[in-house]
Amino acid sequence: VDGGWIRLAGRFPDWPSALAALTPPDIDGWPAQHFAEVVATSLTDFPAGAAEAAMSVVRVEADGTIRRRLPVERHLQILASMWQDDPRASYPLVQAPTLLMPATDGEVSPDVLEAAALLPHATLRPYLGAHHDLHLQRPAEVAADLRSLL
Repeated sequence: VDGGWIRLAGRFPDWPSALAALTPPDIDGWPAQHFAEVVATSLTDFPAGAAEAAMSVVRVEADGTIRRRLPVERHLQILASMWQDDPRASYPLVQAPTLLMPATDGEVSPDVLEAAALLPHATLRPYLGAHHDLHLQRPAEVAADLRSLL
């Protein structure tokens, strides 16, 4: 769901550039209410309940502040792994039906098109006008598409 085909080394000239662009903000210690307001204002075109679901990425501490469930350090380790690994090497090994569900503003990225061409049993289902968090923005469509794999 909007991922799995990303080649960070193909999108950035070097690791420091990728790191500068993709390091998430340090939100640990923010008041939970402030974070909830930021989330709610960023998801205005999402269905009811999306903002509450998005809050699951943090824990609310006893003092009313938040702590990320995925610490920034671990997030950066994942990014480093994505920088080092090229997913294209694994495409021929995937024998299960694969549904590629990219969020797009109109153009499907070359990485997605390449994945669709190289994965043996791939179906491409672009989500036009969608954001990265498809499961929050269009939960019924995502569920129906995933059920189509059964």
